Amino acid sequence: PKPVWIAEPAQYVEALRAAHVLVDADEREARIRADVTAMAKKAGGVLAYGSFITVAVNFLILAFIIFQMVRLFNKMKKAEPAPAPAPVVTPEDVLLLREIRDSLKK
Repeated sequence: PKPVWIAEPAQYVEALRAAHVLVDADEREARIRADVTAMAKKAGGVLAYGSFITVAVNFLILAFIIFQMVRLFNKMKKAEPAPAPAPVVTPEDVLLLREIRDSLKK
């Protein structure tokens, strides 16, 4: 490889691109994936099951975490004591009738 001379910092990316260096990480990753896939297809049939397994395992992990969170919240709800029932207030007419009854007994 030839040395790359950069006169100004603004020319850094342009100089590296001219030397066929991929500066952007996403672009480099896409290029590597494309090259590897092409080589694998050239060598024979490709069965790309790795990404499926990764997605399935990630899903199971997230589902388990969410399940545990829901279980914890349900336990916290059950642990709260029920509010005490309000005392029953006897209506005034019933009190009046009781007084009349008691006075008639005497």
